[in-house]
Amino acid sequence: MKLIIKKIYILSLLLILLQPKTFARDGEVLHTGENISNYLSGIISSKNHNYNESYKYLKKIELLKKHHSRYNAEFLSTLVLLEKFDRAFAFSESVSNEDEFFFEGDLFLGLNYFKNKDYKNAEKYFQKLNKIYRYNLFDDFIGNVLIAWNRASQGEKVKSFEILEKIPKPYRHLKKTQKGFLKCYFDMKDTQTRDKFMFTLKEKGMICNSTGQNSVRLRPNLCLSEKDAYQGCRLIKEVLGEI
Repeated sequence: MKLIIKKIYILSLLLILLQPKTFARDGEVLHTGENISNYLSGIISSKNHNYNESYKYLKKIELLKKHHSRYNAEFLSTLVLLEKFDRAFAFSESVSNEDEFFFEGDLFLGLNYFKNKDYKNAEKYFQKLNKIYRYNLFDDFIGNVLIAWNRASQGEKVKSFEILEKIPKPYRHLKKTQKGFLKCYFDMKDTQTRDKFMFTLKEKGMICNSTGQNSVRLRPNLCLSEKDAYQGCRLIKEVLGEI
């Protein structure tokens, strides 16, 4: 039974590799037995979690990158798993095209630019994620969440929450979670305001800790009841309204 499954798996890979659209250009070069062998060896090695072997085979056939989207996804995944991030960035840029969508590549490029605080380029690639419906299982969710955090990192508090509102209604619970995280991200405007918040909250029977210059930290007891949690949220909202 296992042998039959393996044969079906290999035949399926061959069918994927030999799609007419994939090899519409430079067909004679791309159809060589050596290229097919390297491709299959790379895919199988990756599925067996042997990423060094996968990289060894896939890097030999980079000429596929302009013709075979599946190859691009596999090669980029292998580079990331091997922590070859500079190589992964260069590869993603080499296949990037404004008129075409490559989810894995666009996501990686966006995150890389975000990490390096190049927020303009990061948002350009995050915007593309909302358009890739074939991969985006959460329609308009992933891209908008990343764009919201990209804006938050630039101090655009109001805009970041506005972007989260674009998330479709079916994902309202995920949206609510992201809004909660976003609210936790923003500091008080200064230390004086933070201290006033803590003092007022303490007067109403709730204690919190200070952290950093302008932030607070909540460390509730592990046996906190649902009733106490709601009461704490009510007090925090009430005090924020007062100050």
